[in-house]
Amino acid sequence: MIILRILLFPFSLIYGLVLQVRNLFYDWGVFKVTHFNKTVISIGNITAGGTGKTPFTIYLAEKLIKRGKKVAIISRGYGRKSKGFHLYRNDCLLCAGTDVLGDEPVLMARRLPGAIIAVSEKRSVAINYILKNFDVDVVLLDDGFQHRAVGRELDIVLLKDEQKLKNKFVLPSGLLREFKFNLKRARILICADQPTKGSKNNKIFSKTVLDGFYDLYFKEVASTEEMRGQKCVAFAGIAQPLKFKDSLENLQIEVLEFVSFKDHHSFQIKDVENLIGLCRQKESQFLLCTEKDLVKIVELKHANKLLKEHKIKLLSPRLKVSLNNEQNFLENIEDLS
Repeated sequence: MIILRILLFPFSLIYGLVLQVRNLFYDWGVFKVTHFNKTVISIGNITAGGTGKTPFTIYLAEKLIKRGKKVAIISRGYGRKSKGFHLYRNDCLLCAGTDVLGDEPVLMARRLPGAIIAVSEKRSVAINYILKNFDVDVVLLDDGFQHRAVGRELDIVLLKDEQKLKNKFVLPSGLLREFKFNLKRARILICADQPTKGSKNNKIFSKTVLDGFYDLYFKEVASTEEMRGQKCVAFAGIAQPLKFKDSLENLQIEVLEFVSFKDHHSFQIKDVENLIGLCRQKESQFLLCTEKDLVKIVELKHANKLLKEHKIKLLSPRLKVSLNNEQNFLENIEDLS
C-alpha cells in the first residue's frame, strides 16, 4: 500500500494543483459563481468515502422544516443511470426512482415528505427551476463543498478521523478531494471525532446512533432494544460497509453472515434470492441492511413477495444525528434565512 501511494503521488500532486488553480479562478472571479436570492447552504466533505453527509442533510432539513422553513435539497445523484435535471416531489406527480435520482436522493425524499428533492450535475439549473416554480426558503446543496459554481451563504463540512487528515494525500494516492488547507472555506466543521483539547470555536461535534428498525414500507417495527440479542444476516452497499456490521454488533446483534457490496450497488432480484438463501442456511429470520440499500430493494419487483414466502424480515436501522451544541447551531442557521 505504501509503495502504491508513492507511485501515485505524482498524479495526486498534479490533480491537487489543478483543483487549486480551479479554486483560485473562482476566488478571483475568472470562473462565474451564480448567486440566488434565497439562502443556500452547502453540506460537504473534503475526503472521499462516507462521512455521513446524507444522515446530516436529512437531520438539518428535518430541523428546518420543524421550524417552519420550506426546504429544497439539490444533489448530483451519484450512482443514478440518468443525466440532467430530475425532480422528486411527494405528491407523486413527478416521482422517479433510484435509477433516475440515485439512492441517496430517494432516501431523502422518503424521509422528508415536506421537502423538494432534485438532482442535476449543474446545480444552478435545478435551483433556478425550483425557485421559479416553488415557494422555498432554504436550499441545501448535498455534497456541495467542491461545487464552487453556486454561491452559498454557508459551507458546512463533515469530518471523520480528523487527526488522520494530515497523513492523507489527495486522490488518487490518498483520500483527500482537495488540499486540506481549503477547509478555510468552511464556516462550520462538523466532526464525528471526540472533542479534543484546543478544538476551534467553529467546530461542532456530532454523534450518530441507530434509532429503531424500519421495514420495506418505512414503518418502525422494532426498537433497538427489541433487536438486541437477535441473530441476523446483514449486507450493505455503502462506502464503508463493514462499519454497518460494526454498528449492528455494537447493539449486540449477532451477525451470522455479512455481505459487502460496492457503494451505490444496483441491486437485482438475484441478489435478494442469494441473501434469502443465506438467511435460510444460517436459520435467521432477520435480514438487515442500510436505508440506502432499502430504497433500492423496495423497487425490485417480487422482492417483497419472496421475502414473505420465506418468512424473512428485511429491516433497516435508522440513523439519528445529534450535535453537542444543537440549539446554538440551529439558531445560527435560522438567522441566515
